[in-house]
Amino acid sequence: MYFLKPFNEMVDNFFNDSIISYSNKPFRLDIKENDTEYQIEAELPGVKKEEIKVEYNNDQLSISVEREDNINQEQKNYIHKERKYASMKRCFYLRDVNEEAISAKLENGILIITAPKSEKAINRLIEIK
Repeated sequence: MYFLKPFNEMVDNFFNDSIISYSNKPFRLDIKENDTEYQIEAELPGVKKEEIKVEYNNDQLSISVEREDNINQEQKNYIHKERKYASMKRCFYLRDVNEEAISAKLENGILIITAPKSEKAINRLIEIK
């Protein structure tokens, strides 16, 4: 019955991926760096800002997402009702960050985090005497 395997996978994927599955598909992440700051962009379509947690601790920035999706129908004698809980966390190392100046905003499903570098981290030309 090998020929049924792709069909079964397609059906499973349809029902399992109707809402983004954060448990097995990490969200996409881009990290840019210039002389003064890091900029992180994470794709989080359909996620509310209340479901996102951003932390910086010991030179490590972490982005966590926790969602609980309930499909509630106000009907008696329902024959099908679903609940889904999913969580995902991405962590990465950013050194020499000014912790007090980190900012984050969520725009159109994109989480944008700006992490300015501390004064000691900014590159400068050293004059030779």
